[in-house]
Amino acid sequence: MGGLFALYAPYVTKLFSAAVSASGSVWYPKFLSYVKSHNFLKKPDAIYLSLGDLESYTRNSYLCQTENYMKELYSVYQSKAIKSVFELNPGNHYKDADYRLAKGITWILK
Repeated sequence: MGGLFALYAPYVTKLFSAAVSASGSVWYPKFLSYVKSHNFLKKPDAIYLSLGDLESYTRNSYLCQTENYMKELYSVYQSKAIKSVFELNPGNHYKDADYRLAKGITWILK
């Protein structure tokens, strides 16, 4: 849920200037509609979105939407002129998790 929190935090606090969501739980009920209907307290300088390409291949009706939601979030952030990227990586939620998080942190700091 850390990746979900990273995306939610700028809506409720001014403490963060960027966000990294690596395999974030963006499937969480009503999160996408929340993003579309609320403004940031402080617009992030950058948002990095990352997901494993196998994560949406599940029978779980929530989890199978993760890739679609990530793509839609990326589109929302782009429309708000936020420097952002969405990367689809090989593997599932656990494959190279530390590497993908470090990659996201490096990207937002550039």
